[in-house]
Amino acid sequence: MAATLPSHMKASQWTSASGRIEKRLKYTTSAEPPKHAHSLPPDHTLEKVAYASINLADYKLAEIPLVNRFFFKTPATPGIDYAGTVVATTSPHLKPGDRVLGKTQPPVFGAAAEYLVITPAYSCVPLPDEVELEQAACVGVAGLTAYKSIAPFVKPGSKVLINGGSGEVGAFGVQIGKALDCTVTATCSGNNAEFCRGLGAHSVIDYRSTPVVEALKRSGVQYDLIVDNVFEEPQLYWQAHHYLKPSGVYIR
Repeated sequence: MAATLPSHMKASQWTSASGRIEKRLKYTTSAEPPKHAHSLPPDHTLEKVAYASINLADYKLAEIPLVNRFFFKTPATPGIDYAGTVVATTSPHLKPGDRVLGKTQPPVFGAAAEYLVITPAYSCVPLPDEVELEQAACVGVAGLTAYKSIAPFVKPGSKVLINGGSGEVGAFGVQIGKALDCTVTATCSGNNAEFCRGLGAHSVIDYRSTPVVEALKRSGVQYDLIVDNVFEEPQLYWQAHHYLKPSGVYIR
């Protein structure tokens, strides 16, 4: 395995411990390979990263002084979500050459690099042939968040309201709700209305032209699930008894 790896790799890293991450982040071709890359412990996987996508946690955590001080060892590489190809593995469900997607966890990060070692706690799964690596790299945090906030609480025919349907998590949520045969209503700006409909929203509320709470009260629709990805309008929660079924669930 050692012969197949370069002595150094490409990565985006920061070395200073304070300031906005976009001003600290530097591209390098001389980063050290990840720990255990040359000798994998049981149930570990070495991957060559094709794409990584950046989430809020990737840079916001790194801008908190105490987090920076106690959790990050510099030089530090950001990146939770990724997609790539298995180089070597000691995991029974993977083999070299597999195309995979997955995510690391704070404070591990590390996906914004040429190579990444995934431990048992930070899973990765093989990709279907029809899914491109570039698309798969965006799924991890946002896709799982959307799935876990919807799938356990609905059944075919459930009525679902997604507040913030055009955002990162909301866009996945609309598609997941549609795939689970739910009737999905999304809130978004008018500019993104067709985008949400294209993802599968049956109806859209433009929050810029219509007060959302008033629109929901007028509609008379009783929802089985409300997923509030924004939580900028507390009244959406406090007035939910008007449009959420007594057995319904409100998630924020």
